[in-house]
Amino acid sequence: MDSVNSSKEADMESIFPIELPQETILDVVIKSKDCSDRGLVKVISYNIAPADNDLGLSGDYYSLSVTFKTDEKDGECNQQFFIKMLPVRYPMERNRVKYLKLFDREKIMYATMNRLESEIKQNWRPNFYFANDSLLVMEDIKKMNFQCLSSSQISPELTKACLEQLAQLHAKGIAENISKGISNLQKDSPLNDCLLERYNPWVQTGFMAIQALALKDARNQSDQRQKFIKDELILSMNNIFDLLKATNDTLKILCHCDLRPKNIFFKKVEDGQDSDSKIQCRFVDFQEVRCLPPAIDVLLFLYYNLREPILTDDIFTEYTKYYYAKLKSCCENMNIDLGNHLTDADFEETLDRYKGLALVMRALHAPFLCDPSYTFQLRNKDIEKYIECMSADRLEMIAAVCEKDKTSELFISESIQAIVEFFDREQ
Repeated sequence: MDSVNSSKEADMESIFPIELPQETILDVVIKSKDCSDRGLVKVISYNIAPADNDLGLSGDYYSLSVTFKTDEKDGECNQQFFIKMLPVRYPMERNRVKYLKLFDREKIMYATMNRLESEIKQNWRPNFYFANDSLLVMEDIKKMNFQCLSSSQISPELTKACLEQLAQLHAKGIAENISKGISNLQKDSPLNDCLLERYNPWVQTGFMAIQALALKDARNQSDQRQKFIKDELILSMNNIFDLLKATNDTLKILCHCDLRPKNIFFKKVEDGQDSDSKIQCRFVDFQEVRCLPPAIDVLLFLYYNLREPILTDDIFTEYTKYYYAKLKSCCENMNIDLGNHLTDADFEETLDRYKGLALVMRALHAPFLCDPSYTFQLRNKDIEKYIECMSADRLEMIAAVCEKDKTSELFISESIQAIVEFFDREQ
């Protein structure tokens, strides 16, 4: 490597915490160009820098810019890539991510989908080019004019675009079931882990915060409601762990499980471009992927992204029927009869069965769905306070999020009230 490139690598050592060999850079470029001959590509230089305005609580994000030449084109070419790696600056966070197997799940997901998509190309995620024990390299969809939108900006048209992409993901999961079978997964596979761990401090801290805020809500001041919240609410929320274990009587496939606004990117297709849809959609961050009933993924997407009063019963039914129709169509395109794996009636039954789970998940995640930047900034400024917020006391963090934005305050309040009324009605 020439002195200029060596100097660049020396300059970036303080920015990028591990060495990325030039052979790896070459492999990434070759895969991105779908080139079979390494001799046709020559890497001239590359640069790695922190990714702009990207929020990652379970990883560190970087941009990779590569300048290269090919025999097929005169002059130099430049291409941008996205790097996601295990947290490095915060050892406790790195250990947490490794313990929760977040990075492992994402690698397995990309490897599985790369294999399944060798015959059928469907673009619902970034293209993936390289992985090792510490990092992933994929295409940078922001450089392709995709943007992440807040839940207040997700229109019915965008919602349906997401549901169509989710149907593509799930159809591929059904194809994986047919070719290999969920039962062939190793018992210790991260994809078989429970979506939530009963004794996870983050979960129990969230439950205590939900209880404390529910007790203060003006709608819950009757003696009966106060008694329920004090004595029964946390017990009711803990019942979701048993519900998650009882999934063997229905279809289980690869599910994203974390389709919050920051993990969904959109791009409007310009007039004249070859596309069946006016909107393209990409999913990112597969660190929570699990083998679960697809209804759970649909419920979490709808509850994470659509807020009352938008998500009425009629709108909910319209969206779930739209999803099932798209899933059926995607399966037909792969010569799969969906009715042999998940009937319409079975899908409706699992939507009802797992509604309580989705409501609890939304209430737990509500402060992070509203303003992910607050937690990200807290981690960077005061790691000890961040750890306390995640595993000991979340009330101060929730109060800070609510103070910044009344819309967030309403969403958190309504998310908590929804589970109070859901579980109290079941008593």
